[in-house]
Amino acid sequence: MSTNKRPRTKSLTLNQAPPKRVKKQQETFSFLSPDSHTPLQPALPPLRQHKSAYHRPALLDHVQTQKSLLAWFETVSKDRDMPWRQKWIDPSTFSKAKNSDLDLRETLKRRAYQVWISEIMLQQTRVETVRAYYTSWHARWPTIEDLAKAEEAEVLNAWKGLGYYSRATRIHKAAKLIVDDSTMKGMLPELPSELEAKVPGVGRYTAGAVSSIVFGHAVPILDGNVMRVLCRQMGLYANMKSKVTTDLLWEVAERLVKRVTREALAGKSVEMEEEEVPKSEIPSFWNQALMELGSTLCKPVKPDCGNCPVQETCLAYAEGQNLAVEKELLNVKSSSSVFDTTSKVDIPDIEDLCSYCEPMDETEIMDEPKPAPKTATKGKAKSQQKPGLKQGTLAFGQKSKPASEVVEDESNLTPKAKDLIEKHVSLFPLKVIKKAVRNEEHNVCIITRTNPSGENEYLIEQRPDKGLLASLWQFPSSTVFNDEGQTANASEEDSASDVEDSDGLPVKLRRKKLKKKKTKIVHKGKTMITPQDPPDAKERKKSAITFVNFVLSKTYEPHCDDQGLGNARHVSELGSLTHLFSHIRLVMHVHTFMFGIASPKEIAMGLGVCVEEFQKRKWVRREEIEEESFGTGMRKCWTLYLERYGKS
Repeated sequence: MSTNKRPRTKSLTLNQAPPKRVKKQQETFSFLSPDSHTPLQPALPPLRQHKSAYHRPALLDHVQTQKSLLAWFETVSKDRDMPWRQKWIDPSTFSKAKNSDLDLRETLKRRAYQVWISEIMLQQTRVETVRAYYTSWHARWPTIEDLAKAEEAEVLNAWKGLGYYSRATRIHKAAKLIVDDSTMKGMLPELPSELEAKVPGVGRYTAGAVSSIVFGHAVPILDGNVMRVLCRQMGLYANMKSKVTTDLLWEVAERLVKRVTREALAGKSVEMEEEEVPKSEIPSFWNQALMELGSTLCKPVKPDCGNCPVQETCLAYAEGQNLAVEKELLNVKSSSSVFDTTSKVDIPDIEDLCSYCEPMDETEIMDEPKPAPKTATKGKAKSQQKPGLKQGTLAFGQKSKPASEVVEDESNLTPKAKDLIEKHVSLFPLKVIKKAVRNEEHNVCIITRTNPSGENEYLIEQRPDKGLLASLWQFPSSTVFNDEGQTANASEEDSASDVEDSDGLPVKLRRKKLKKKKTKIVHKGKTMITPQDPPDAKERKKSAITFVNFVLSKTYEPHCDDQGLGNARHVSELGSLTHLFSHIRLVMHVHTFMFGIASPKEIAMGLGVCVEEFQKRKWVRREEIEEESFGTGMRKCWTLYLERYGKS
């Protein structure tokens, strides 16, 4: 283990006050400090009255549970065959070898490149899907220098099928920048702050992953899986998308990785100053263990709590036990968890109540099997109810459960008790209503011309380099209907700055434009009316003709004296296809157009440019289309065309 110290960040003098931002953060999360920690009594759902200090994770203080998670990860880390998951590179093993500094740098450079690519690919994409893409990617571009030399079209083709194509273009541009930078010279920075500042497309999560997994820095990562694990550990029934909740979870994740690393290194021959956490393999193990736990056991629904290595510190699970006791499914006199399950639950004063949690929907708790109606009590006196609790959540007046349905401790749960507890756990974090999927309809226009050799050529255009399907090629397309799906919960996906509509326009900007223009959509320089209902075939044909003639008038060949390419003849509407994105249901109406015979001079001049939008357009032969980077939806349109007109 290396004893070299990291360069310390600038420290405060004795008379120097901490920055306002730091001081405010310290005050905001003061309830997470050890001084505020007392043995917790799990709240009783659904009211769950508690203070903010209720959410200080017990995992911070229980070293044995921390070790259990690390030990569990060591046994399962290779189960899912992830080629990017490799042994941590220990710098100390290079200290005695010849040219060790150079070898270490090259090894770390390649490893950082691997982790960076894997983390970008894994964003909103399943592990099973990414595995094959990751392997073929690194077979094609094993180093960041190889990727920097690649053509954009090659990169987009390699990404085909993964979706969110702007990720590919950002990776490619970032690779060029990292290789050309006189300081980085192909090496991603070590620290998260530098990664975020210097590498385009890298946010706090990816920066934390590279810094901890590759370089061993005790910095947190926070993806959806880790958020879910932490919310359940903390009993935090809050919207993960809100900034207040996200800030809290980042703070907890950071405290955990630092605490776990220091505890794991305690007693070893490692020099540690008060605020310093040395580089080691622990942050890599810990962060990946949390992600793996959320992916495999602590799933959104039907969590496998019985096999969870951190069950004893899970506050959501302890609340579920309380609920099972209340419903006479469990009779816990003592528990293996770290919480106080034997004392009466303290009800805090109203001014001290937690401000993070939302009210829990009682109907969600009551969905589990209930006693038969004949056992319910009618007209029970109010004097027999506990203060602050709803009668519907209590067992008063019900017949006692049969002995076969009540167990003395949680080590041998009945199916009903187990289902009830795990159902309560699955409520965390708060499920936010998703935005309605927006419906859009496009005219996709396949414009054909014949060259002097008698071959058909087709006009295609490249999408903007940002947004949905970034930089992919397509047949000229226009929006003819957009219903702008709405939802009652405006906070959902507010943090997703990359959400775009199918034309590559950010959703927030489109809404602003729609509000300004009311019922009009500006598309490719042409103002088009968006009808209240989707257009019929006659209206679609009229719109397609107008759009295509506009496109051709704006597609100048260098020799045409700015006169455009003239008009094209509408042949037919081949049919309609539906393609689903995560936030858009897109119906594509495929139209065919015939545009004259190209002269040899026109063929020689090649590429046309749409002056108004600086959008690339070009004529390509049929066999060339197969080589172009088309999205899946556009490929479907091309297949429909081939089915009608043949592949010859």
